[in-house]
Amino acid sequence: MVCTIQNGMHKMTLIAVYGLHTILDRKCLWRGLLGYMQNHDPMIIIGDYNAICNSNDGANGTLVTDDETEDFEDFLLQSSLIEAMSAGLLYSWSNSSVGSERVVSIIDKAFVNHAWVRMYAGVVVQYLAPGISDQSPLLFTLQDDSQQGGRPLKFMNIMYDHVDFLDTMEKAWSSVKSRYRLQSVWLKLKVIKIELKMMEIHKFGKPHDKVEYLRQKLCDLQNQVDFNKNGEAQSNAKVLSDELRHWSYIEENILQQKARINWLKQGDAN
Repeated sequence: MVCTIQNGMHKMTLIAVYGLHTILDRKCLWRGLLGYMQNHDPMIIIGDYNAICNSNDGANGTLVTDDETEDFEDFLLQSSLIEAMSAGLLYSWSNSSVGSERVVSIIDKAFVNHAWVRMYAGVVVQYLAPGISDQSPLLFTLQDDSQQGGRPLKFMNIMYDHVDFLDTMEKAWSSVKSRYRLQSVWLKLKVIKIELKMMEIHKFGKPHDKVEYLRQKLCDLQNQVDFNKNGEAQSNAKVLSDELRHWSYIEENILQQKARINWLKQGDAN
């Protein structure tokens, strides 16, 4: 299914995919999707491909052969699509069996084109709980970055210390495949920029506001009349104190970096 979504000046193409069950039957899917690659609108292709990209996309069951992944891999190479960042459950399908008989795989994915990467700061595809189905619903959300006039990325040194930093960068770098090396490097850097912006927003966004909020909440809690006799309030205060120290450290680190940048620009006039 193909539909065009337009909101004011913004226009995007959404392609919902359902792949047939055999390698031969899916060949027309890959040909049909390649036919839409001339569309220069931001495009997201999302759905059930009934196929996996590589052997790491499944667990248990029969061994995955090259014949099963070849057409999917060729399609991604020819289209230069980029897999969208995902969150939530790891696998999107299971055979609903229990224990050692359970087979799982990722046959549901979302990909975006170059125009999408240029227009939007990112897209996150959430793999939700399947409920009574054998497949997870996919929910995607996006952030429009176009209104900010291409705001440049400001890398914060403290981001490197985050526990997920290296893993996130490695996944972003390896998510892009292109037959042209220079194009591949450019696309990889674009995806890394998106991931860094998402990390900045979700992991380090507005530290000053968070420090003020936590400080006030902790103060209100400690000012309770029965605070010294209320074990639950004391436990909550300890949690708030740990959070306050965490965000205070982030805020201080960012301010130190800004101060160094100002000194490099202005020298002794800073």
